[in-house]
Amino acid sequence: MVFLMAFAFIATSATLLSVRQSQEIPLYEEISHPNNVNPLVQIADTRAIHRSRNSALRVISLSTRLGGMSTSSGTYIKFEDKFYILTVAHGIIGGCEGTSFMTEKGLYHCKRVIAVNDLVDYAIIEVDEIVERHAVSIPRHLPRGHQWKKDFSIMTRTYYTGFPNAMGPFTLDGKVIGYNENDFVYIKSYGWSGCSGAGIFTQSGRLVAYVLALTVGQTQYGFNVAEDIIIAVPLFKINWAHAIKIAKEKQDDEKENRSPPESKLSDSAESDSGVRYPNP
Repeated sequence: MVFLMAFAFIATSATLLSVRQSQEIPLYEEISHPNNVNPLVQIADTRAIHRSRNSALRVISLSTRLGGMSTSSGTYIKFEDKFYILTVAHGIIGGCEGTSFMTEKGLYHCKRVIAVNDLVDYAIIEVDEIVERHAVSIPRHLPRGHQWKKDFSIMTRTYYTGFPNAMGPFTLDGKVIGYNENDFVYIKSYGWSGCSGAGIFTQSGRLVAYVLALTVGQTQYGFNVAEDIIIAVPLFKINWAHAIKIAKEKQDDEKENRSPPESKLSDSAESDSGVRYPNP
């Protein structure tokens, strides 16, 4: 008899708890968590989405000289034992001192500008470790050899997480639809102002490119923007080792010569490759 009463009490308590939980509304943090991904998504795609969302940051750059603010997207990267943000060069208008990176926990500031490439339109910026983000490991999470061909094959599904119109993070899917002779990838997806610089992942879970721009073409009505076709830059166009090696050498020279801190990005020197490295 006692056993039956105890069993009935446990069953009733479990039922009440289940009803209470079914009526509770989840917290904002639970819904917006980077890993809150539809469980029906395929496992391979889920891995790509998790890496995309967990490495995405909003990039904010202020320029006192221009009197304006630029907002774009970036990807949190780890190379060797240091951390960096990969974003677009055209989004960095205020140099290191005017550039910061936003997550749901707050702002992180630029530590040092490593390189800015005006031809390919990328910027690599060193930052301190960001604990609420998971860095994409370079070159571990990049394609190698023939994997590039596979990841850029037509109809390969892609994902990127960006901050369109300073909102987000929003995760968008897409498909590779083309590739041109200048090594630009065309992806059928959606893009708006603020998405530039977002890292693009494929179903393999590898980071393969970053968002550059929307396509603009001449039509019978003049120039129109194709809002559902974005242009992406493959990451093999970035020479990570060279850029960081040069920056390290300049930093060592700065320490040896006891030079003042690096100047603003606008005072940088430019090489024939289109890469600008901050002067010591």
